[in-house]
Amino acid sequence: LYNKNILNTEIILPKIKEQTAVGKLIEKFDYLITLQQRKLEQLKQLKKAMLQYLLTTEKKSDPLIRNKNYNNKWDTTTFSKLLNYERPENYIVTNTNYRKNGIPVLTANKSFILGYTNEPNVYNKGEAIIFDDFTLENKFVNFPFMIKSSAIKILTSKVNYSLYFIFQLLQHTKFIKEGHARHYISVVQKQIVKIPPSYEEQESISDTFSRIQSLIKLQQNKIDQYTTLKKYLLQKMFI
Repeated sequence: LYNKNILNTEIILPKIKEQTAVGKLIEKFDYLITLQQRKLEQLKQLKKAMLQYLLTTEKKSDPLIRNKNYNNKWDTTTFSKLLNYERPENYIVTNTNYRKNGIPVLTANKSFILGYTNEPNVYNKGEAIIFDDFTLENKFVNFPFMIKSSAIKILTSKVNYSLYFIFQLLQHTKFIKEGHARHYISVVQKQIVKIPPSYEEQESISDTFSRIQSLIKLQQNKIDQYTTLKKYLLQKMFI
């Protein structure tokens, strides 16, 4: 529309009193959403701090905070001794015209769930980490799935190691990327890390991170609900 058209367009406005009431309602939603976003950021910062305090790097002997029931020194090892990996070819979807329900088709990046499929070659072996060999992005998965990309490696834990704990180690470890190349075998497997010798201590730490992650997810859902409700009200109020 040209400026003249805009200026000549008729619009329907409520009375001043109603305009004020509508404005205040929208302001309240904006305030609630901002408040919940701050809480979400605080939870993310808490998780980041806990990663620093509960895990250790190869340069440190022990973490800064530790359960008093455990006192054995952490073992020095590499990811190659903690994880098995499987190539993804058997679980790649052949049709990317996704459905609205069925088996999730996953990616390791922020999108995570690309859509759903009813194809039969499902990964259904229990917990796994999907790892993008190029970007090093990774996700913990505890449900049946299929994947889209051959760049994904499927990681599972070796005996007596907690997969969720290893997932947190992957999140905490700073890898040196080698450009647009595959990294798992050349970089990740060789990375030196420290891990509690006790499976029970690994699980105890994992449980702490799992609880924080559940709070983060709950908080994000709350923000999404407020945002959706605000959008719905705006659509109903401004026709």
